[in-house]
Amino acid sequence: MDKFEITVEEVKNRLENNEPLFFLNVLHHQDHHDWSVVKPRGALQLHHDKVEQHLDEIPSDRKIILYATGPGKELELEVAQLLRQHGRNDVYHLVGGLFAYCEAGLPVEGLGEEARKAMYL
Repeated sequence: MDKFEITVEEVKNRLENNEPLFFLNVLHHQDHHDWSVVKPRGALQLHHDKVEQHLDEIPSDRKIILYATGPGKELELEVAQLLRQHGRNDVYHLVGGLFAYCEAGLPVEGLGEEARKAMYL
């Protein structure tokens, strides 16, 4: 595992120790919707090509945990590099993504009515 990655076990330990973490769901610019019905509590969802426009919503005083629902971690690497250029150096890719996070029983919240309707499509 490289220094850019964080496991769900590490996230769980940090949450149990009340360490403030910030979760960012990195969406591909071609994704019109994220079909996930849950997200880590307090997570922000942004298209990877819109992150720079929303830097004021991304804290600089805590670890930033990036995840995507799609395959690979190229978008997270791109976003991590951008965030580091803007002074957010404590940035990590969540190994296993949202699936691993949910499997570990970590706290989630719903995404609202649109996501619930998507479950039935």
